[in-house]
Amino acid sequence: MKAKLFLLVSAFVALTLNAQTEHFITWQMGVNGSAASLEIQVGDTVTWTWADAVPHTVTSLPGAAESFSSGFLTGIGQSYSKTFTVEGVNDYQCDVHPGTMFGTITVSTLSTDDYSKLSFTIYPNPGIDRFILELPASYSGLTMEVFDVLGKKIVHKNLDEFTSNPVINVTDWNKGVYLIKLSSENTVQTKKFIKQ
Repeated sequence: MKAKLFLLVSAFVALTLNAQTEHFITWQMGVNGSAASLEIQVGDTVTWTWADAVPHTVTSLPGAAESFSSGFLTGIGQSYSKTFTVEGVNDYQCDVHPGTMFGTITVSTLSTDDYSKLSFTIYPNPGIDRFILELPASYSGLTMEVFDVLGKKIVHKNLDEFTSNPVINVTDWNKGVYLIKLSSENTVQTKKFIKQ
């Protein structure tokens, strides 16, 4: 049993460390332009969620970098997700309401410079009562999310309030493995922290 649990936790950690960002669009009558457009990275997922009871589609237009289609879905709470794997521009629309429901998903590859700007260190790791995030010299718009091994988000914090490297209190956390995810405007990096 312990071996199976260890394999499950290890697989979750590996998948989460390689995971990119999920973006959300509320999909209903009249959503278009900037409300339906995103700039994302290769490997990111976009999820459209229906917010009205009218039938809609999410359909790529000719010339899009990737072809995708949700098919016709009806009802509040319906959703369609697409993970983008090709760099380029993806214009799309609702085939039922093409004049009022449309947008663009622009996909780019994260540059090495952007990645190094967000590089961070966690210490002490493993830790007992706290850890320190050693951050790049300059950053803005940086947020931290912490997930337990089951994928439950336990912390969401804006790091712009800190004037130096943040000290995060973990005394109330259970012992185990946590994923620390830092996000800026166009960069995401995730590292593992072990609470003893």
